[in-house]
Amino acid sequence: MNEQSGTGRKPLELPWDRFLLLRALLLEKTGMYFDDNKFGVVRNVVSERINATGSADFDAYFRLFAGPESSPSSKEQGSRELRRLVEGLAVNETSFFRNKDHFNAILHEVLPRLYRRKREKRHLRLWSAGCSTGPEPYSLGMMLVEFLEEHGERLISNTGDLRGWRVEIVASDISEKVLHQAQSGRFRREDLRGLDPVRLERFFRPISSSSVVTAPLDPTHVVSLGQTSLVRPNSRMAYEVAQEVRSMMHFGYFNMAESAYPPEKVNSFDLVLCENVMIYFSPEVTRRVIENIYTSLTDGGFLFIGFSETLWQVSERFKLINSHDTFYYQKPFPDDPPPLRHSRSLPSTGPLNNKDKPPTTGTLRDLIAAQTDVLGVKPKEPPNTLPVSSPLGKPEKISLPQVIVSEVKKESFPDRPKSSPLPNSPTSPPPKLVTGLLPTPKINWQTALAEGLRFMEADEFDKAKRALDAALLTGKHEVDVLCAVAQLKIKLGDYEAAAELSRQAIKLNPLCETAHLLLAMMYHRENRVEEAIKEFQQTIYINFDSVIAHMRLGDIWDKQAQYSSALREYRSAIHALEKCRPGDYVEGFSVEILKQTCLVNIRRLQGPSRLR
Repeated sequence: MNEQSGTGRKPLELPWDRFLLLRALLLEKTGMYFDDNKFGVVRNVVSERINATGSADFDAYFRLFAGPESSPSSKEQGSRELRRLVEGLAVNETSFFRNKDHFNAILHEVLPRLYRRKREKRHLRLWSAGCSTGPEPYSLGMMLVEFLEEHGERLISNTGDLRGWRVEIVASDISEKVLHQAQSGRFRREDLRGLDPVRLERFFRPISSSSVVTAPLDPTHVVSLGQTSLVRPNSRMAYEVAQEVRSMMHFGYFNMAESAYPPEKVNSFDLVLCENVMIYFSPEVTRRVIENIYTSLTDGGFLFIGFSETLWQVSERFKLINSHDTFYYQKPFPDDPPPLRHSRSLPSTGPLNNKDKPPTTGTLRDLIAAQTDVLGVKPKEPPNTLPVSSPLGKPEKISLPQVIVSEVKKESFPDRPKSSPLPNSPTSPPPKLVTGLLPTPKINWQTALAEGLRFMEADEFDKAKRALDAALLTGKHEVDVLCAVAQLKIKLGDYEAAAELSRQAIKLNPLCETAHLLLAMMYHRENRVEEAIKEFQQTIYINFDSVIAHMRLGDIWDKQAQYSSALREYRSAIHALEKCRPGDYVEGFSVEILKQTCLVNIRRLQGPSRLR
């Protein structure tokens, strides 16, 4: 099987039935699933591989790895070509410290807990799954060196001192080509843009050679052999990762979709980063992968997945953690209570070998329940609100979450912020107001808030403002008050003030769904797309059944031509809507209208014009 130059390529006509045939084979042999929206990507990569191998057409190419195996050599050739095809289909963009929120949580939350827990054994094992050309595991290595030095520690490999720390970072990928590049530890200067100058000087040494093989971070540079040369002229300066970081690395080929992970290689991990890997897997394979990762983690080990990925309906064995403006997961300790579905937990250090008492490990739901009742929410018919795209794609106005005070009890912990869920049904019972909680004649924030919301619902905004101003006097640190005032500001057109109030509410309670959704919708209105995406995703993490968040996120992905992601969000919205009763309203729209809107979008995105 001879590789040919990438020039003079023949256009490929890939019949739909051949695409389905190839998709089924890839699912069977690799666990990777390419939905209908990946038709164009698959066609382009297959066309590239047909030209590279000199195959006459698709059928001849397909027989290379799917036909009868007449000899061991032909079997090996077929396996090699299948790997190259997968490499072209699965290459991801990567960069150093790419997911800043995740690395921030690792530095300030995860590593300190692992350090306390492992201080006696002084051994850490981390896994970068789907490491691509290496920036992710090398970023982990640099961060670990800095963290240990800040605590007066060193690596064993760096000092020979048996009291040093032994750190292993296993980095795996399904592409042998990118693994070879990652293992070289060499990167172009432009690949290091954005890297802190102190880190660049500390952890990289400049090299120059007439044949420096570096690891390009542009995925189009590693699609296939012959497409782009990987040998840079000596005028291109390259940098090599320092040995103290490379000494921690263990690169190797590994297919995450394997039925069982070899225990001698994949085990006892304290931290696993598996970001944007499961997007290629079917739901069945994803569940198997997560179960295998769970088994490979130590008790109390941490798992980080991509922002567009979730373990909802995949696994309920992990605790969902929220800290440092992001979400991640922790494997419970044996004595921990089972994670509650849809609950958010506080990260735990686990049992220590000293007399330090570990922190509370109860779920956030348990903590809140011990302190205060959760305030209820009343849905309402659509008032005037943010002018963003309607579910049908026309510029209309959508309603915002309405916070109504339910029965309020005295709190044991008055400084603990509360959050309000989004409305699910317009048939909720009317709020039961409690008065006379304070002996003074001065109005309390609960009563003022209830009055303000009642006036706002009646579009009496002057009266609503006076009532909510009174609520702010004694409830300026109450999440529900801040969210209500933010909604009033939106109705009055003061979006900047509304955004600031939403941010204050999130600072008080990072799990305030209402505040995240308000902020997301304002960012969306202002075309601050990246910030809107982040806030919609945060809303979904807090409440996976947030219909509006799913639909708005689907609209964004659709506009950005990320059709697979858009389809996922519209389908998730339908799944959430199916839990509602006929005749219910969600944010002022009937359930049936929202369902039909999602179905129209799904059919449009699945149409042949979008796929081919």
